[in-house]
Amino acid sequence: MNEQINDAPVGNASALSNLSYSAIVKLAAQAQAEIAARAESEKNAMRLRFRAEAEAAGFTIAELFSEAVAKTPARTSGRSGSGRSGNTRAAKYRNTDGKTWAGVGKRPTWLTEALAGGAKLEDFLIQ
Repeated sequence: MNEQINDAPVGNASALSNLSYSAIVKLAAQAQAEIAARAESEKNAMRLRFRAEAEAAGFTIAELFSEAVAKTPARTSGRSGSGRSGNTRAAKYRNTDGKTWAGVGKRPTWLTEALAGGAKLEDFLIQ
């Protein structure tokens, strides 16, 4: 496990096997902290390079990436789609035009307007 990346030795199994559990845990924590610091440093350097290249071409970073950001879907909890399981509820109310409502969620405009006009909810109940 004496792998070389950019001439820097990565890992030495025999050296690790000589360490205690607590020493390895401490070393892992230090490695994670170093990874985080280097990632931030790399991101900052990349931002500076991108900004310099964009400005040299007569653009701003916002001009280059605003459309891509706007088209990128928001991150979800790992589920795709509308969050519905695919099951639909049976219609519970129907108007004379055939528009329906399951009785769950916000009332549709057609029903709200009809109720405001004096109709009763029971008038639209599907038998």
